[in-house]
Amino acid sequence: NCSLTAPDFTSRHLKLFPNPAQDRLFLSQTITGFKIHDMLGQEILSNSGSVINEINIATLPSGIYFLNVQMQDRSRMLKFLKK
Repeated sequence: NCSLTAPDFTSRHLKLFPNPAQDRLFLSQTITGFKIHDMLGQEILSNSGSVINEINIATLPSGIYFLNVQMQDRSRMLKFLKK
């Protein structure tokens, strides 16, 4: 698949910390929305339309989750562990 568009360096350098996390996740850049899915693919938590760089995960049970973040017109999937 060949593309003539410039690479999106911003979303490639998005960092999620701490990982594993206990109460809050922090992002190295602001995002415009997110969805958190469990290992079964079920949507657990979401937010859209807000510009944020912090996500409260205190209510999630311990486990492995997938965070799908939206940044302008791009999205990125990140994996994290909730203690």
